[in-house]
Amino acid sequence: MIHEDHEATSGPGQTAQWTQLFQAFSEAFEWALDLAGGLARTYPDEVAAVERVRTFTRRRVAGEPAHIRVDDLLFTFGLIAGALERDVRPLLTPARVEAAVGTPAPGRLPASTRSPNKPARTLKARRGPRSAPDRGAHAVRASAPMSRSRGAAAVARDRWVH
Repeated sequence: MIHEDHEATSGPGQTAQWTQLFQAFSEAFEWALDLAGGLARTYPDEVAAVERVRTFTRRRVAGEPAHIRVDDLLFTFGLIAGALERDVRPLLTPARVEAAVGTPAPGRLPASTRSPNKPARTLKARRGPRSAPDRGAHAVRASAPMSRSRGAAAVARDRWVH
């Protein structure tokens, strides 16, 4: 469904807004890409992927059209996320979060705030019946045309592929 204001939300004006956003975050982009490049420094192919992402971001910040392979972008993002987790995770222990925020971290409520009348809820995973118990857990159903010349049991038997 196309909205009436579709032209107002896309086009050159929208591109200019994205370019301004990229310019505002260019220093953070460079820092994050330096971090990713540092993690990948012993693997030339990975360094090349990070540098392709760096070239892409620099072109976008400059307002130039640029293209990037999604694999390079996701790989570089994964490196950045891994580096952030490695560096920030020790700072996010429950005791430090409580000290910084002043309230208990989730899952660490004081005993006085727990309700003594409500038992802890447990969830049970329900498993439905298998559609073909004699075929095993990893059977895949294939599409086979129904034929009047063959019996329904023969058609059903032939439709399961291992």
